[in-house]
Amino acid sequence: MDGESAKEENAVDNSISSSSGGQHAHEPQGNRDNEFGSGSAIRRRPGRPRKRRDSISSRRPTRKGRNIQNKRCRLEKTEGTILSWLIDVKMVNENQTVYYMDGTSKKEIKEGAIQRDGILCACCSKVFNVLDFERHAGGELHQPYKNIVTDESTRSILSFMKEAWDRIEEAGIQTPEDIMPKRNAAAAANDDGYDDACIICADGGNLICCKLCSSTYHGDCMEVKPEDDWLCAYCVCKFCAEPCKTDDYLICCFQCERRYHWECFQEKNPEPINLNSPSTPFCEQNCKEVYRKLEKMLGVKHELSEGFSWTLLRRMDPDFGVSLSDSYQITECHSKLTIAKYLIEECFDPIIDRYTQINTVHNVVYNCKSTYNRVNFRGFYAVILEKGDEVITAATLRYKIEIII
Repeated sequence: MDGESAKEENAVDNSISSSSGGQHAHEPQGNRDNEFGSGSAIRRRPGRPRKRRDSISSRRPTRKGRNIQNKRCRLEKTEGTILSWLIDVKMVNENQTVYYMDGTSKKEIKEGAIQRDGILCACCSKVFNVLDFERHAGGELHQPYKNIVTDESTRSILSFMKEAWDRIEEAGIQTPEDIMPKRNAAAAANDDGYDDACIICADGGNLICCKLCSSTYHGDCMEVKPEDDWLCAYCVCKFCAEPCKTDDYLICCFQCERRYHWECFQEKNPEPINLNSPSTPFCEQNCKEVYRKLEKMLGVKHELSEGFSWTLLRRMDPDFGVSLSDSYQITECHSKLTIAKYLIEECFDPIIDRYTQINTVHNVVYNCKSTYNRVNFRGFYAVILEKGDEVITAATLRYKIEIII
């Protein structure tokens, strides 16, 4: 990994952890390695080598700088549409004949041909985006991908979208158990199970280890001096700051992912909760309200002026506590999420985590969970800006409670 890529990795890692870590990212190694002294009983481990931080004047030309013109050219030639994606993954063919079918009678109403930027109508030789093609055919269901079928198999475009997404899930989306350190046999034999970088600043060096989980920290990134058998914030109750008792367990909040004792929750929130519900429990009312509002926004196209619109996206999975009941909306959401990933990957160099070897951009966009808290991206969403059917820009984000109103 070149110098610029390393800096990009650090920037991404910082964005998924506490913002307080940024002020420590450039401190000398000695400050962290010797802060507590060699006599401390705190669990420690040597992390990855620290990143080399070159001065601005000595930096060499970066790969990103050399290739930015080529990337811009590729983006200009690629339509960020669902139809273009299906053509690229060879699910459908360009210029393939399709028909808009009446949702009730299943009668062919309008003929067209697949283009990367829409459907070329056979009757007027105009290219329409899929929703306009549905309107042109007299349809009002607002589910064009379901009612546009191919001439060869009479399969709907929606079915091709679902099959393409299933292939992505099978081949490229990792479960928490899949995200493990990638080391050679000698290193694996000596692996202690802890992460090799600070969860706050994503740098290596002399790290302090949590007693119960794989998280590691620099002492000065925490801005506190931990005691023996130190526990991180993920392993203690957010209300009383105590760990799990021998005959109890900590409940994890679906929104903020902080854990808490049931007794502590009851003291602050006397209302009963259903622990068997897939959308509960929440640690506080604020988390519950944020979760509900985000769920209502998911997959909904919000129209703007001049034909622009924006949509909040997320990978839908019952295990993640966020789901839509409309299968059409889920499939469309997943398809656009894949286009967002391609668009982001076109604009940035690959960011490969050195410890787990995961593709960071891939896992962030698909909000992949991990047992390693530093690379746990479960809380991420993607937002896209569209012009008609084309995704023209995309971003990843995590919501904070204060900005949901």
